[in-house]
Amino acid sequence: MSDRPPAASLRDLRRWPAEPSHLIDTTRCPACFSQLTGARCGTCGLDLGVPEATELLAAGTRVYEDEGRRQQLITRMRAAQAAREARAGAGEVAAWQPGATTAAAASAAVPSPAAAVA
Repeated sequence: MSDRPPAASLRDLRRWPAEPSHLIDTTRCPACFSQLTGARCGTCGLDLGVPEATELLAAGTRVYEDEGRRQQLITRMRAAQAAREARAGAGEVAAWQPGATTAAAASAAVPSPAAAVA
């Protein structure tokens, strides 16, 4: 008895990678991310010996690069948040406004209640 799912269920197997780098790892199947032993995936059967495979790798590269930029944005947002929280004790808190542009939301500052009374 095999632990592999029936071939019919593998016909269109697609998974999301555990790591973004798997999107550009040419030793892994771009559909199921199993290790490749040839041009056809032994797990899901995807044939990578076709011209579209180059286009698929390019698409995966764009997603990988965009995820890197996304992670950089999160890092910058967390750093800005920490700076805002540190300034909060000094009487100034940046306000986020739903629907505001990124620049407007980042530059909007709301005085603390203590500063408004003074």
